[in-house]
Order: sequence, then structure tokens, then C-alpha cells
Amino acid sequence: MTSRELPFWPRLTGAERPARAFLILGTCQAGALVPSTPTLNIRADHYLVESYLHSPVPDVDFGKYDAVVIGTTLRHILQHATGKSLVASDATFARLRNEADVEALIAACKPIIDQRVATLHEQLPGLPTFFNSIFEPSYNYLGNLVGRHDPTSPVEVVRRINKLIYDACRAYSNFHFVEVNDILNWVGRSHIQDDAILSASHASIIADHGGLDQGRLVPPINVEETYETRRYIGTFVETFWRIVCDDLDVIRPVKPVKLIIIDLDDTLWRGIAAEDDRASWERVEGWPIGFVEALLFFRKRGGLLAVCSKNDHDSTLQRLSQIYDGAIGPDDFVSMKINWESKANNIGTILEEVNFLPENVLFIDDNPREIDEVAARFPTLQCFRGSHYDWRRLILRAAETQVPLVTEESQTRTESTRALIQRTEQATSASREEWLKSLDVQVSIRIRNTTSGPDMARVFELINKTNQFNTNGHRWTQTEFDDFFKAGGVCVHASLKDRAVDNGIIGVVMVGGGSLTQAVLSCRVFGLGAEVVMGSVATRIALARAPKAQGSIVDTGRN
Repeated sequence: MTSRELPFWPRLTGAERPARAFLILGTCQAGALVPSTPTLNIRADHYLVESYLHSPVPDVDFGKYDAVVIGTTLRHILQHATGKSLVASDATFARLRNEADVEALIAACKPIIDQRVATLHEQLPGLPTFFNSIFEPSYNYLGNLVGRHDPTSPVEVVRRINKLIYDACRAYSNFHFVEVNDILNWVGRSHIQDDAILSASHASIIADHGGLDQGRLVPPINVEETYETRRYIGTFVETFWRIVCDDLDVIRPVKPVKLIIIDLDDTLWRGIAAEDDRASWERVEGWPIGFVEALLFFRKRGGLLAVCSKNDHDSTLQRLSQIYDGAIGPDDFVSMKINWESKANNIGTILEEVNFLPENVLFIDDNPREIDEVAARFPTLQCFRGSHYDWRRLILRAAETQVPLVTEESQTRTESTRALIQRTEQATSASREEWLKSLDVQVSIRIRNTTSGPDMARVFELINKTNQFNTNGHRWTQTEFDDFFKAGGVCVHASLKDRAVDNGIIGVVMVGGGSLTQAVLSCRVFGLGAEVVMGSVATRIALARAPKAQGSIVDTGRN
């Protein structure tokens, strides 16, 4: 399998990937990740790190790199956890007798992993850092019929150690976990993983060691040829780097998809519901229910859904209820335009309602003519023209549809945006003062001078995702965020709730000295006065530090 034979890789934008440079730290397993194809536009420098616990980070120019990849070495973790030699620790899994032995091993592994991750966080200068998971055993060593999910099974034990690594990474906002086992399973684990030949604790790729066995009566075979290793490792390495580069795009998105607008007939279900008598199961079986599940996961991430369909409104809503029986329904959509108007006009109304830029919206329709009309009206709006069999994978896997974290605000974004639409409609029938009073708006202000705390993940997300109400459009790295507070900067953030919904954190002002460095506001609450309260507090803080407070607005073309 060569790189050009890889299945469709889900990306919305057709732009070529930017050149990126990575620092790889780890043993020979990590070294195998150095890409061999120039098509990836990646440079990766590998530094051999022998000891998991004590090896220092090499003295390199970190400014040359976009991110760091850490190869996690199971043998070294087991060696330190058991206190045995490297060779003796290789028999750890085979020596586990019962659940108590497993719990003792896990308890011994945890502080080793926590300490290593904490040390790396101190030594690495805030770069995005990706920790590879440990290879799970590729089959059950006890046999086909026994012990698969026994607590002492090596598969179960490695999964628990991977969970320790995952938990340790989550303590730091710039540390991320890459589940390499997903890639192994997708590409073909049996052609790559060396536990067909070596101990599970080696947990690496197949490599030929025949040079050490030349004195045998029967000459050794070339295991790389036996397992077709070279053919598959190239695909494994390329897939790994595509995922890591996608992750970087998720961390610092360029054109994230915040809203997906969909058609109904032959899009949300199979066929034209008003014109044929298919059974409900036939309409949804296969790709339609897979598409719906993907939409619901997008919504769970904090994305918004909307419907734009040429149909009769009431009867179509009734058919939606009959076909999906509550699996998806009107409450899952922030807006539903079901009428006989132009889809371009309806989408224009939806964009006004949610106050989104077209470039942050994806439109999916089975009719190319409708897509052409919408694309002509909104050239920057993202339209997907691929096969309907690719819709699910696009939504679940494309970097543009993913998010770096899911916050409490993400879980209620549909409700809060729908409340925005309702407030806007009510505002047209009353004076502004009466309307604001009827909302019972409550604004809470917090002042922070550190990146720690449960609120700061949402603050970081809001700054780096907001386009329109953003004074300069700057996207922060975690290092810049940390350095800002170390230099004495503070963050003023506002939360807002009204009688309809709790919107959570909706605005941020970064104050450095007497400067309002940057201010952002969620478009969902613009005009409710939170920006005035937040700005007033931030200005008072700036004036307490300097004779005058100052700020500026930089035209980004999107704000």
C-alpha cells in the first residue's frame, strides 16, 4: 500500500499543507517515525532518548520546530516500576498472577509517568507536544478461548498504562495524546507490530535482527520480507503524520466549521419522503443513520446544525418525527428553513440569525445545482461536493470540524444560540429598554492572572475561535498565554445568563499594563451590554496601572 492508495483523507480545504518541523524524542521506535516521503512537507529530527525517567531534553533551538513528538517506551516504564533489569522486566506481563499484581504494577507506573510528563513540561518551551500511546499487544497470548478480558491480560494492562499517560497529558494544555493503536488497526497491525517475534514490552515495529543470528545451522529468514513490513510501515508513518498535522490545525484553526447546514430529502434520509412510500427503516438504514450520528457528535463538540430544505414545513416536520423517531429532531437544530424559497436566500437568513461568517459554515446537499447557487452567492462558504458515503467521515475526521476541547458552554451552544435568535425576534416588537429588561440579563465578571483554573480552557478557546468581535484577530499559543501572565498581565472574562439560557463565558479582555491588548466577544450575546460591563472593568484595571488606558482595533478583514 503506497501513500497515493490511501483512502480519501478528510479535509475541507484544498490548500497544500504548510511546511512543518518536528522534534522527535524517544528510542528507536520513535526514530521509525521519521518520514521518508517529501509529499508530507515535513522535517522531523530524531534525538535518541534511552532512559524514560532520567534522560534530559537535548539542547536544541526549539524555535525551529512547530511541535514535539514523544515516543513512549514501555520497557523503560516497566523497568523503573519493577526495579528490575531491562531484560528481567521484559517478563513482567507473563509473571502477573492475579488482579492484585496488576494493581500493584499500575500503582508503581503512575508516579513514573507523572514525573516524566511533568519534567518534560518544565523542559519544553510551551510547544504543542504529542505523546504516542504504547502499542497494545496484537493478540491474546493466553490463547483464543481464555483470558481475553482477564485483568492480567497484557492487552488490558497496556490499556491501563496508556490511560495513565493520557491522564498525565491532560494536566497540561499544550500536551496531547496520540492513540497510535487506532492507526495500527486501520493500516494493518499484523504487518507492523513486532510482538509476533519479540516480547510485548518491546512494543515497536518489526525490524530484521538477522545479523545477530548468522551462526545458526539454518540461516535466518528476513522477517521484514515475511511480514511485508516495508510496504505497510510507510503507510503507518504517513498516516501518523497526517493525524498529527491535523491535530495542529485543530489546535490553531484557520477556517473552523462552526455550523453545518443540511438538506433533508436524499440527505438526512434516503429518497424524497413526500413522493414515495418507503418504510422508515429503508429510509435510514446504512449511510443515513451514520450521517445522523456524525451530525450529533458534531453537535456534542459544540457545533451548530441547521436545515435548509425546499418542502412544506409542517408535513416535513411530521415526516422527520416519523422517520427518525427522536434519534434526531427539531431541538437538535438551531434554525430550520423549510419552505419553497431560494436556498441561497434561506442560508443568508440563517447566517444573519447566528451571526457567523460564511467561511465558518459547511453546506451539504444532494443536489449539485443547489450547491452551485449557494456557492455563487457565498463564495467563501464551504460546500461539500463529494460522495454521500464520505459525509460521515468528513464530519467526524476533518480537522476543520474538530475542536481541541469540549467545554460546558459547548454542550449548550445550540440552546444558547436559539435563545439569541428568539431575543432578536422579540427585540423587533418592543423598545430596546423594555426588551433588555424583559430578558433579566445577569453578567458575572472574573479577573484571572494565571492559566490555571477551570475557566481558562474556555477563555483560551474563545480567544482563538472568535473572528467577528475580535479587536485584532490574534491567535495565542500556549507559550504566549503563559508569558503574558508571567509578565503581569491579567484576563477579564465575562459570563452571561438570562431568563432563557446560561451562556457561560462569552467575552474576554486581556489587559497588559495600561493596554487593552485584545478583546473578544461571542456573537451570541452582542448587544446585551456585557461588552460594556467587561470593558469598563478592564479599563479601570488599566488605569490603575498607567496614566491612561489605551487599545486599538486592527482590521483583519473578518472583524
